[in-house]
Amino acid sequence: MPADELEAIINQAARMGIPVPTFRPDVVLEGGERLDWSPFRFEVIWTPGHTAGLVCLYDPQFAVLISSDHVLEHSSPHIGHSDEPDGDPLGDYLRSLQVVRDLPTSFVLPGHGKPIANLAPRVDELEEHHLRRLKAVLLVLTRDEQTAYDVASHISWKHAQDGWQRLSLFERSSALDETCAHLDYLVKRQQISRQVQDGVAVHQRSTRLPVDASLEAR
Repeated sequence: MPADELEAIINQAARMGIPVPTFRPDVVLEGGERLDWSPFRFEVIWTPGHTAGLVCLYDPQFAVLISSDHVLEHSSPHIGHSDEPDGDPLGDYLRSLQVVRDLPTSFVLPGHGKPIANLAPRVDELEEHHLRRLKAVLLVLTRDEQTAYDVASHISWKHAQDGWQRLSLFERSSALDETCAHLDYLVKRQQISRQVQDGVAVHQRSTRLPVDASLEAR
C-alpha cells in the first residue's frame, strides 16, 4: 500500500476509534446447545467466517433462523484476514453457508436488513459471489507477482471496473482486508504461492490451469 494512503487510513482509524469494554461471557457456546426462550427453543449452530465465533440460532418447530451476520439480504458479510497461523476465514465461511443452506425455514432474521424469505437461493448467491471474487484474484495473478494491494486495486468493486477509485479510505481498508482473506484461501489450497521479498508479501499463480479448473475442487 502506498505510504501516504496507509498513513491516511491509520489517521482516519484513530479518529474513528471507539473504546470497547471487555466482557466475560456467562456461557461459552460451541454449537449444539439448546436455548429455551419460550415459546422458542433455539439450537445453536456454529457458523464461523464473518467472525471466528459467530453462531446462528434455529428453531425447527417454528422454522425460524436467526442468521445474525452470517447470511444478509442484500450485502455480502465482510470476510477478512485472520491473524491466526492456521486461520481460514473464507473457507470457514463457505463451509458454514452449507451448514445452514438446507434448513427448513419459514423466514430468516438477519443481523441487518429485512427478513429473508428464501434461504437456499440467497446462500447460493453468496457462495457464487466469493467464487467470482476468487476467479478475479486468479486472473490478476496471471500477470506477474502481486502484492495484496496490487490485487485489490485491480479487481472490480461496486460493480465497476474503476470501483477501487470510487472507494473511500475506510472502504479501501475493508476491501484490502477481504482480498487478503481470498488470497489466504488460495494459498492454503496451493492455487497460489506467497513469499516475502524485502519485507513485502507477494503472490503468484501456482498453476497454469484455466481459472475455472483451478477452483473445481475448492
